[in-house]
Amino acid sequence: MTARSVGYLLHRTASRLRVDDRLATSCVSVCIDPATSIEFPTILQIPSKGALPEFTLIGVGVRVVSFLKIKVYSVAFYADLSNPNLKIPPSTSPEEKVKYFIRNTAYTLRITPISQVKTMFPNVPFTKDTPLDIVLTSPDPKKPRALIIRDLGAIQNEWVAREFVLLYFDGQGNSPALKQSVFDRVAQL
Repeated sequence: MTARSVGYLLHRTASRLRVDDRLATSCVSVCIDPATSIEFPTILQIPSKGALPEFTLIGVGVRVVSFLKIKVYSVAFYADLSNPNLKIPPSTSPEEKVKYFIRNTAYTLRITPISQVKTMFPNVPFTKDTPLDIVLTSPDPKKPRALIIRDLGAIQNEWVAREFVLLYFDGQGNSPALKQSVFDRVAQL
């Protein structure tokens, strides 16, 4: 794991966390996106009405748009690594490991805007330094997986949920920095 690709691990007390202080209860490790200085906890527990697993940070990156290289948001990819159904052979390529995670376990994308962002949802603010969690629930043969977007609702469609997240990992991806960071980390798993 390199500092450039994954960020810098630090130990901070919960009272000092800028992005995620509402979720922390004690000392926690954080990862700082080197391109934006935004902090992400290495372990993420999202409060919800239903049971969600504890998520482990896999990688961070920045979303850059246009030829002017404008940084729009920092993004982190978390997965439920404690899922007993995860049985990935060590020889699997990083790209296949990421696809395996997306197909077989719960995961979260945490998006934190770097500046005020206009959205197509007028009643939901997407403000600077306020994270937006996008969670895909674990597979369950009894019901479709749900893609839950905090404060916006949920979509229960496996294909939509899977393809939404794969946009970050196909080709150059929405964030090449996130893609590289995640591939570096899963290569070690």
